[in-house]
Amino acid sequence: MKRPPSVHEFQPDHTEGRLLGPEPAELGLARYKRIWQILISGLIIGVVAFIMMGAFLKARGPARLTDCMGRQRVLGQALEMYRQDNDTRLPPAAVWRWAISDHVDMVGGLTESVEDVGRVARPPRGFSSPMRCLANQTTIPISYLYLDPTELQPQYPDVADRSDLPVLVDETHHRSVVVLGADGSSHVVQRPKWVEDRENTYHIARRPDWQNTFAYYVAAPQ
Repeated sequence: MKRPPSVHEFQPDHTEGRLLGPEPAELGLARYKRIWQILISGLIIGVVAFIMMGAFLKARGPARLTDCMGRQRVLGQALEMYRQDNDTRLPPAAVWRWAISDHVDMVGGLTESVEDVGRVARPPRGFSSPMRCLANQTTIPISYLYLDPTELQPQYPDVADRSDLPVLVDETHHRSVVVLGADGSSHVVQRPKWVEDRENTYHIARRPDWQNTFAYYVAAPQ
C-alpha cells in the first residue's frame, strides 16, 4: 500500500499548476492537533510539578525544624561550657553571642567563625553558623532570642529555677516555636501556647532592641 505523502513531500504538477500533496484544510487540522497535544502535555507536566513541589515543601518544614533543634543544642553546649568557665553563670543578654563565640568554635562542626556574627549581616545562602536557622531567609545574622535566667531571680525566683525555662528561642522563622530549655533539651511548641507561656508563665518579652541584642527582658509584675 502506498503511503500518503508527508507535509514536506510536495511534488510539482505542471499540468494543473498546483502542488501535489495534502489539501490545505488537512494541513491546518494536523497543525491544530499538534498544538493541542503540546498544550495538554505542558498542562500535565505543570500539574505533576505542582504536586511534587507541594510534597517537597511539606517535607522541608519538619527537616528545618529538626535542623534548628540541632543548632540550638550546639549553642546549648557552648552555653554550658561558658557556665563551667564562669562560676556557673550564663552570659549577660546584651553580649551573649560574643561571649560564647569561642565556646561555639570549640564545640566543632562549623565551617565559619561566629566571632563577629552579632554585627555583620550575612546572606542566607552558604551561612553555616549554628546561630542562624536554615529557615531564616532574611539578612538578620542570628535566629534565636536569649534569656539570662539570673534576670528572673529578683522578681520571679520560682520561675528562674525551672528546668524547662527557655534559654534560646526561635519564635520567628517557623510556624511553630523552637525552644531550648535550661536542661539542654530542645523541643517544638505551638505558637499560641508559646505566646501564652511567654507572657504568663515565664514573664518575658522581646527587648525593644531585640534585632541588636537578640534577647528577652523580664516583664515587671502587674
